[in-house]
Amino acid sequence: DTATKNQGAKFRMPTREELEELMQNCKKEHATIQGTEGIILTGRNGNKIFLPFSGHRWIDKTYARNIYAFYTTTSKVTDNTIWMMAISNGAAYETPGFRFDEEFISGDGSGRGRVVRAVGK
Repeated sequence: DTATKNQGAKFRMPTREELEELMQNCKKEHATIQGTEGIILTGRNGNKIFLPFSGHRWIDKTYARNIYAFYTTTSKVTDNTIWMMAISNGAAYETPGFRFDEEFISGDGSGRGRVVRAVGK
C-alpha cells in the first residue's frame, strides 16, 4: 500500500475499522499546531495523535486546508471503491466531526490527493 511504499515495511495504511475505533474511543479536541488546524485524539492510555485538516489536492492545488481532510483506508467497498474517513471543523458545508465516504479508485484518480496516515505494523 501507499504507506508501505513511501515509509517502509514497518508501516501500512489503516483499515476503516481501525479509524472508526480511534474516533469512537478517543477524546477529541480542536487544535492548531504550527498554523495547521485539526483535531487531537487522546486515547484512554494518554497517547495522542494529531489529525490535521489538510484539505485535499486536485492536480497541483490544495483546497480547503484548515477546514477538512479525507483520510484513506485500505478497506474496500467494491473492487473500484474504498472507504475514506472525512473529518471537518464545520466551517464549510460539513458538520463538525467525522464520517465515512466511498472513494472511487479506478480510472484517472491520480490527480486527486487524499491523506495517507501510516500506522505501524
